[in-house]
Amino acid sequence: MIVKGIDHLHLHAEDCFAQAALLSDAYGFTLTARTAPEAPHQAALVTQGSIRLLISSAPHGPARDFVTRHGDGVADIALSVDDAAHAFRTLTARGAEPLSAPMRLPGKTVARIRAFGDVTHSLIERDDPTDPLPPTEHTLHPTTHTHPTTPLLHTVDHLAICLPHGHLATTADHYRHALGFDVTYEEYVTVGGQAMDSKVVQDPAGHLVLTLIEPDPRREPGQIDRFLTDHGGPGVQHIAFRTDDIAHAADTLRSSGVDFLATPHTYYDTLEQRVGPLHPPLDTQALRSRSLLADQDRWGRLFQIFTRSTHPRRTLFFELIQRDRAKTFGSGNIRALYEAVRRTETPHPAPATTGGA
Repeated sequence: MIVKGIDHLHLHAEDCFAQAALLSDAYGFTLTARTAPEAPHQAALVTQGSIRLLISSAPHGPARDFVTRHGDGVADIALSVDDAAHAFRTLTARGAEPLSAPMRLPGKTVARIRAFGDVTHSLIERDDPTDPLPPTEHTLHPTTHTHPTTPLLHTVDHLAICLPHGHLATTADHYRHALGFDVTYEEYVTVGGQAMDSKVVQDPAGHLVLTLIEPDPRREPGQIDRFLTDHGGPGVQHIAFRTDDIAHAADTLRSSGVDFLATPHTYYDTLEQRVGPLHPPLDTQALRSRSLLADQDRWGRLFQIFTRSTHPRRTLFFELIQRDRAKTFGSGNIRALYEAVRRTETPHPAPATTGGA
C-alpha cells in the first residue's frame, strides 16, 4: 500500500487570511501557522483533529492563476507516503502524470503528480509525522494559539469531485490502476429532469475517499453542469468533515454563524420507514429540528448535513458527517446532496472569468 491517506489539503484563495479567519471563527479550526504580514506570498495553516488545511494567496504565480480560473478552491490533495521517491517512481510507472520529481525539503521529501483538471497530488514523506507544518515555498511561523481538547471535526471523511461528462470512468480507472485505489460504490441518480453518474474510489485502508460525479448530458442541465461552468472545469465541489457528535457540531457551528442547507419537513415523515427506528440523541425529532439527513448501509447508519456555499461562484462548500458503523454512502446519500442543493439553488451572477481547466 503506497498511499497512506491525506497529509493535508492545499487551497488557493483570493484572501487566505480571511478564509483562515472564517474557518477558525465559525468551524472551530485553530490558526496553527502563518506567513509574516510583509511576505509577498501569503499562507495560513489551520488545523482541527487530524485535518490540516493550508490556504495560500499570491499576487502572481500558480496560486493567482488558479484563483483567476476557478475562484477559491482545493488545488492540491496532498497524500501521505512512507517513501516519496519510491511512490513517485511506482505511480508514474503505472500511468500517473509526473509534475515534479522528489525534492528534499527540511524534514520532508515531496514529489507531485496530476490528479484531475488543475488539481494535483503532492506525495509527502515526513521525517516526523507529528510535525503539523506542510511543505511549502512559504515560510510559515507557528502561532501561540492552543488547540481545543475535543475537536468538533476530526477527519476529512471524503471529497466530492465534479467531472465533465465522459471523464468519470477514465478518472476512476486512473485511480484504480495508477494509485491502487478500489471502486467501492456506484450510483446513477435522477432528480426530476436532471441526472448524474457517480463512482466512489478509495485507498485500500479507506483513509482517502473521493466521490467522483459527472452529469448526464441526455438530461436537463443541473448543479453539476453549473459547477463545471462556474468553476471553469473539474474540481472539488465539497469537503466532508467527520464528527463524532453531529448534533452538537451542527448546533455549535450554527451558533457561530454557519448557514446549513434546509431540509423539507416532509423528508422526515417517511424517514424511519427507510432507515428503521431512530433513537435519542439522534431520533427523528432531533434530526428534523436541525435539518440533519440520515442513511444506512448493511453495516450501520450515517448522519450528515451540508453547509450553504459562501463562495462567490457557489463552487465550494462543506459537509458534516457522523458514521455509526456505516462504511459506504448508502443508497440515498448522493441523492440527498443533489436534492438538497437543487432545492436551495438561487440565481447568482456568472463569474467574470471561467476559463477552462
